[in-house]
Amino acid sequence: SMSSSLLSLSLVALTPRATPPRMSDDDAFAQFEASYKRPAPTGFARPSTGGELREYLLGKWSIRKATVFSVGGISGRFQGVGEFVAYPHERPLLAYSERGMFTPDSGGAPVETRNRLMYDFSDERKVAVFFDPTEEARGAANSR
Repeated sequence: SMSSSLLSLSLVALTPRATPPRMSDDDAFAQFEASYKRPAPTGFARPSTGGELREYLLGKWSIRKATVFSVGGISGRFQGVGEFVAYPHERPLLAYSERGMFTPDSGGAPVETRNRLMYDFSDERKVAVFFDPTEEARGAANSR
């Protein structure tokens, strides 16, 4: 059985800088929340159900994000590509994978990172997110 995991990322717009300033969790969340409250571009309808969100996410995406940790973890910036694909299962699942470069805010060298998650859209009111339990994901983790 899949076990749930809490994933907390603060997404913020990135501007190139030699040394990005440290952003507090509250500031990062406020910036993300403000960006979501902006009016949608003309002709775009934000998904309002789990099924609509699932359809919207399918495909390849360019990703830029910031991870902000106040306790533990390494804060920094990620840029790469991600892809949502339908996962063959009786439940409406999407498998998500991303790959790119993570640059720590501490000034350390950028490192290539990968991430795999499973999104379960069985409940129209919420989406459950799990670490990807498939053989392929376990094999990739073991080869690192």
